[in-house]
Amino acid sequence: MRGSLRLLPNLKRGVAIEEQIESARKSKPTKSQGAVKPNRVGKFLPPLIPLILVLLAVLIFLILRGEAKADQLNIIFLDLSGSQKVTGYSGKKTEFQKNVRSIEDFIRNNLVPGDELKVVGITESTFSRPNVLLDGTVSREKGAFGENLAREKLRLLNKWKNLDLKPTAKKTDILGAANLAAILFSDRPGKKHLIFFSDMRQCTREMDIETPNQIDCKKALATVTQKGLVPDMQGIQVICLGVHSAKKTPVYWRNLKQFWAAFFHQANAKLVTFTMERRFVHE
Repeated sequence: MRGSLRLLPNLKRGVAIEEQIESARKSKPTKSQGAVKPNRVGKFLPPLIPLILVLLAVLIFLILRGEAKADQLNIIFLDLSGSQKVTGYSGKKTEFQKNVRSIEDFIRNNLVPGDELKVVGITESTFSRPNVLLDGTVSREKGAFGENLAREKLRLLNKWKNLDLKPTAKKTDILGAANLAAILFSDRPGKKHLIFFSDMRQCTREMDIETPNQIDCKKALATVTQKGLVPDMQGIQVICLGVHSAKKTPVYWRNLKQFWAAFFHQANAKLVTFTMERRFVHE
């Protein structure tokens, strides 16, 4: 009797184990119970890879070959007055030569398909007798690998390099340039970039801010306003580059910047950059 009692716990454990085995067996999925089927995506993916790559290549080709949607007019004014003959400390290149080279860099690095570019000289009569140095439009067809864009840039660069440019103008009519730009930009959609490569020293019969050692900004602005020389330049971004300080003091240069900032603000334009440097930056 006692032996039977000792075997009872072992018997219970054995029965429990058998029940667990039976439960696991019943819970195992069978075909009739809808067992999980193996993922067949991996089986068909390798043969599809070449087709996928071909489709991607065609898509990229079509995107690159398509027409650009750019609608942008860039007007550059190059100062042709005698004050551009000055050289820097090294004496190797004049301010004028640096400006000419910077316009070349602009054509090479900043034009995009669909852009229109006009380069006009700043002279003593910028408004009344515009000296258009370069006028061209970049084709909207970029090309599958950008070959059309490269060809268009090269065409404009060759025209620019073949010009015989010299700083021989007797005066500096920048106010006339601003008024001319306002007319050229009028009723034009898209971005409008007005770029000056100049020392920005207005010097004409209407206004002379080059001669004095300091500029009375309020008085000068009142004068040009009274004479009706402040145009409506709504939506135009203005970039003034190469505003050198030769033969002038820091006070004069700050006055000059202050005057033009006030002028373009009153004209409803946005002065983005006013600097001695020549790096093109726009918003």
